[in-house]
Amino acid sequence: MTDTPKREPIDKVFDAIEDSILRASEADLRADVEEAGESFSAIAQEVRGAFTRVQKEQRQVALATARAGYAQASKRRVRAPLPPAAQDRR
Repeated sequence: MTDTPKREPIDKVFDAIEDSILRASEADLRADVEEAGESFSAIAQEVRGAFTRVQKEQRQVALATARAGYAQASKRRVRAPLPPAAQDRR
């Protein structure tokens, strides 16, 4: 017996749509979009914008992770005792 959850029928529909889009030529996609009264360029710009936002979010996550790691490492650092007088520190 597998632990894979049963796929919903809608998942199969989405997969079929995705496969259809991936197999279509750019000319076919442009024709379909224009036939629907949409702008291919506008849709492409929206998709580029979405990718840009996702890239930025991923960089922000990586930055937050690095900052958290640095904060943890900073807490573990042992500070050297310094003399109380500035003259003695030189």
